[in-house]
Amino acid sequence: MHWFHRRERGRERGPWPRADEPALLDALRRLPPGVDERPWSPQRRGRSVVLSEHSADGPRERDWQARDRRLSCGAAAANLSVAMRLLGWDSRVRWHADEEHTAATVTPTHRHVPDETDRQLARAMQTHPDEHRVLSAPPVPAPLREDVRAAAGRRAIWVTGAEQHEVLARALQRAGWEAVEEAAGELDIPPPRSGQLADAGPLTAMTPRIPDPRDPDQAALGGSVLVVSSLIDGPLDQLRAGAAAQQAWLEAVRIGLVATMITRPLRFPAVREELAAELRIGGVAHLLLRVGAPADPRP
Repeated sequence: MHWFHRRERGRERGPWPRADEPALLDALRRLPPGVDERPWSPQRRGRSVVLSEHSADGPRERDWQARDRRLSCGAAAANLSVAMRLLGWDSRVRWHADEEHTAATVTPTHRHVPDETDRQLARAMQTHPDEHRVLSAPPVPAPLREDVRAAAGRRAIWVTGAEQHEVLARALQRAGWEAVEEAAGELDIPPPRSGQLADAGPLTAMTPRIPDPRDPDQAALGGSVLVVSSLIDGPLDQLRAGAAAQQAWLEAVRIGLVATMITRPLRFPAVREELAAELRIGGVAHLLLRVGAPADPRP
């Protein structure tokens, strides 16, 4: 695929040079742990990079599949903006929530001189952290938490205090049970009568991986948890939430923290509604970002 050739003056309309193509394509492959769906393909349209969505075919597609696609596309668009800044351009992202098979268009706008923050964010994008890495017991210091939250924008809050952590633990437990009931429905068998995940047996193998809220080394309670939300729950909001979470993830890694996105428990409407109500978000919770300092010295 040929991208565009770039000239050096003003707001050029020419295409990018082929030498920049690998950096742009690589940015689209660099999604963080917890966002493993890449249901889109990049296309050239003038000077812009268009992310075209691949929708699932057939009647088995569920709401959560569409959500995952949009969150992933939003994260990819955020990565493209970082890559373009390193290549010397500011950019504008246009979302296309109402256009079938198209999710986002990222267009370079004005020349930009990359600074050290741009280079650090680009290096953060290249990392492949271990999503199961043990985090240190103390929570992330307040100044660093504010840096990460600010990168996500106004619709992000930290889970704080014992009461809110208990709300999160209950929501994750509910997500596990919702997943078991869904798997039982697919097999046309009754779910366990006890209502306990421990009694779900082989059904748990068919469910999304749900963090155990009783294990402090897992995503629920290890480190600090950021909730990314929006006022309403439309396709456009899901795209923007994916971009906001990716910006927060990049900032966390840039300042030396470990971060993992958690999307699967929030696939279930009841879990999203419970979190939003109990945490008084005043909107819709889309995903969680687990952030902390590594407990071990590995890079």
